[in-house]
Amino acid sequence: MSAQLEVLEPGLAVAVQDRGRFGFRRLGVPVAG
Repeated sequence: MSAQLEVLEPGLAVAVQDRGRFGFRRLGVPVAG
């Protein structure tokens, strides 16, 4: 599955965030990134 994102008019404090990395905590990767 592939996702795309197009930013049309970014503001001053734009932050792009995903939904986290669930299922990788046992490998030492935090959910928040």
